[in-house]
Amino acid sequence: MNRGFLTIYGVVIGALVMSGCESTSSPDQAPPGLSAPTAQSPTSGTTIQTSQPTLVIVNAAGATGAVTYRFEVARESAFANVLAASDGVAQGSGGTTSWQVATPLSGGQHFWRARASSGGNNGAYSTPASFTVEAGFLRTSPVDNLLVFDPLTNGGTVGSFGGGSFGSNGWTATAANTYVRYDVTTIPGGFVEFQMHGLRPLNPLRGEKRNIFIMWDPTRGPYTDNAFRVNIAKLDTSAVTFNHVRLRWISNGEQRDTGYNFIGWEPSRVYQWRVEWGAFPDLTNGQRVRVLLDGVVQMERNYDNPYAPRQHVIELGCAPRQETLEEVTYANVRIGVR
Repeated sequence: MNRGFLTIYGVVIGALVMSGCESTSSPDQAPPGLSAPTAQSPTSGTTIQTSQPTLVIVNAAGATGAVTYRFEVARESAFANVLAASDGVAQGSGGTTSWQVATPLSGGQHFWRARASSGGNNGAYSTPASFTVEAGFLRTSPVDNLLVFDPLTNGGTVGSFGGGSFGSNGWTATAANTYVRYDVTTIPGGFVEFQMHGLRPLNPLRGEKRNIFIMWDPTRGPYTDNAFRVNIAKLDTSAVTFNHVRLRWISNGEQRDTGYNFIGWEPSRVYQWRVEWGAFPDLTNGQRVRVLLDGVVQMERNYDNPYAPRQHVIELGCAPRQETLEEVTYANVRIGVR
């Protein structure tokens, strides 16, 4: 037999043997029937008022086993430089899966996508969707009920400030007299919400009361004697004369206090605070103030006199009494009307 023919014949047979030993689906090739997920929220092209959005997809179809997802966020639609990503996000119930971006994003346009994985194989990525992170604003009248959005993650603030430091995660209070302050139109019924991390069971100065947030009216005299004075104070286990967290609400001289007995703070965890006040549907007379932590009401009191200061100042920290809680970081401030 011709020697050249034998060589070609051997190469062909070897190639057939090798192809029979290989998987028909590589790790980056979707197994038959596994579709790409679909971006659901934020809707592509929208502008959002948070630097850590929650991304929601419609689940991929066609999987034969357990499914996880990879999410990616980048500045450009080619995803050459991924800013934030997460692998192994378990598939959610109800036909959708969500993931909150863990790294605060700066203002401007971003793109995001996701892909499914099942049985050791990766599906195709979803069509890239875009969103724009609002750089921040302070308005004199509300738009969509919002007066202030301040990410605090872009090196500055839309309000005024004294001291502290700005970083990619937000504004950090570095001393008891540091603050970020917002002068807003008077809000008889509204809300303030913000994120915090760095909260610890013990305050930096043991037993010293520190304030997380205040509202007041500088035209009504010193803060301590103010007729419109609001604060959320934090104590630790060293010296507690009231609950470990206290809400003080003074509206036109009428004082209402309530507390929350909690000390299990985790410094690495991001906590979401929301204070809301004014009329509520179940009230026929008077108003109510309540404080939510991670979406759960922890402190609540009714009051009679509307909160109507001539000058409405909202402050992260408590510079007037030098009682700002040191070593905590704030981000994603939202102030509006209800």
